[in-house]
Amino acid sequence: MAIERTMPTTAFVTGGTGFLGKRLVPILLGMGMTVRCLVRENSNLSSLIQCIPESDRQRLTFVRGELDDSVAMEGHLAGIDVVYHLAASLYGSADKMVEDTVGGTRGLLNAAAGANIQRVVLISSLGVYGTASLKPGETLDESVPIDPHPEWRDSYTLSKIRQEQVAWEIHERNQLPLVVIRPGVLYGPGRSLLSTRIGLRLGPILLQMGGDQRLPYCYVDNCAEAIALAGIAPDINGQVFNVIDDDLPTGNDILRTLRTSGNPVRSVRIPQWLIVPFSRAYAFGARVFGRQSSPLLTPYKSRSMWKPLHYSNARAKHSLNWCPKISSEEGIQRTIFGEQREFTSYVNNSVTNSLSASPEFSHAHPVCRHTVP
Repeated sequence: MAIERTMPTTAFVTGGTGFLGKRLVPILLGMGMTVRCLVRENSNLSSLIQCIPESDRQRLTFVRGELDDSVAMEGHLAGIDVVYHLAASLYGSADKMVEDTVGGTRGLLNAAAGANIQRVVLISSLGVYGTASLKPGETLDESVPIDPHPEWRDSYTLSKIRQEQVAWEIHERNQLPLVVIRPGVLYGPGRSLLSTRIGLRLGPILLQMGGDQRLPYCYVDNCAEAIALAGIAPDINGQVFNVIDDDLPTGNDILRTLRTSGNPVRSVRIPQWLIVPFSRAYAFGARVFGRQSSPLLTPYKSRSMWKPLHYSNARAKHSLNWCPKISSEEGIQRTIFGEQREFTSYVNNSVTNSLSASPEFSHAHPVCRHTVP
């Protein structure tokens, strides 16, 4: 079993210039860490740097390279305590997404296994669970098995499940300290509220699936704080954590708020009871007419995506000492109106106010005032 060691002071981040990474890096710096970000040649560094207070920028460095280059990764990981692996392929064919996501993860984690890393925090997805087998109204927590048929879902789900499989194999083989975070659907300024959990876009029309079921959403800042804590919380190596907000909205809630705020969405609603029969008819028609080799809608996809479930974040609250500080109502409003709050204020107020920091590093972690029953 891997031995928990001292509080980490150096972090290596992949995907640091992305939607989630731009929230995570300022938090890590605000906690007193020195952060090294892996970036590609065409990465937009200015979008990240402008989120960071001047006083923290001296502890942020960038290295360029590719994740699947294990030799280069070994050099990049020299002196690093904790690795936060956020980077993943979001677009392309199923084969390409799996190749990029899994290959990069394998290269990075193999390098980490030989680099005396205290912990690797891998960012996966809540979508990896086998929700098709759950009954309506059941609870999705970390005890639910991984989807046994990700190839029946979508390319992203397949790539994330294969990524996790590789990560756990390296964890077992090399005793690599590993923690996996499975966030819900991330939203915030810069990303649309209209995810496939609400429905599917058919040209200018949103095909809304149900509407009353709770959506497993997570405001991006809430998620970033949970990820930061996963790198420093004691006694959690080898564990998985679901990260979602407390007061989850419904699709109807989001569409109603969008419309009242002057953002009309043209939609056609498929009632909950009709979703699976509709999907079955759609899949049959697509195959008969030969228009889609892999239909956009199938009963399996529908049972996996739009079934009314309860979602638990209890383990993350308890073990990470985390609580979502931004409510869903506030997060939705910030997203709609694009209110980018000051990252300096966020770091100072919500993370570092409980830290007793030395001039270089902090050896404490943020305290969540929320108590879990």
